[in-house]
Amino acid sequence: MALRPSLSFDGEIGLRNVNTTLMLLPTGSITATAAIRSRASARDRVILELAIGRVEANAEYYLLTRAARKLKPELLRPTPPASDADPATKRIRDAAKNFPKLVALWRQAPISVNLTALNSWNDFSALRDLRHVLVHQLGNWQPGISKPKPTVAARIQRLGLNPNVYRGSVQIGRRDLFRATTLVVDFIAEADALI
Repeated sequence: MALRPSLSFDGEIGLRNVNTTLMLLPTGSITATAAIRSRASARDRVILELAIGRVEANAEYYLLTRAARKLKPELLRPTPPASDADPATKRIRDAAKNFPKLVALWRQAPISVNLTALNSWNDFSALRDLRHVLVHQLGNWQPGISKPKPTVAARIQRLGLNPNVYRGSVQIGRRDLFRATTLVVDFIAEADALI
């Protein structure tokens, strides 16, 4: 990995959290009976789903804490928050519940960073789509139930399947986790350099 410029405190925490997630993954593989391999495969799938979701969540958490530190740093202090929220606190708390509001918060002064213009934005958006399917649909492609994600549909199509008629698990592997990790590290570094 190439050397990165100095990161903010929040950027360093974000990268540490990504690396911590990778350290939790089991290494090696089970080579015993088919039944044991099957259970291990199911367990590994769940671990990958959780890890990919957690890696992506690290980027969102970075965006939120970095915005809070810029706009209202007292919210991050180890003291009880005030019960009456001022407009800045309300905007930050709303952004914590709604990703489009978090993106809008970054776009506004004094941060003034358009996250959608970052080089890594399209890939990050695709990672968010994958995380949505992994977390909210338990890794299953069911476009009839929830709004289809075009980036996930393209992923299914690359496997030679028709996303309009396919129903079942979205294929993931360790490579997806490592790509997600690299992407989130680059995304945090790119965003952090602009604030």
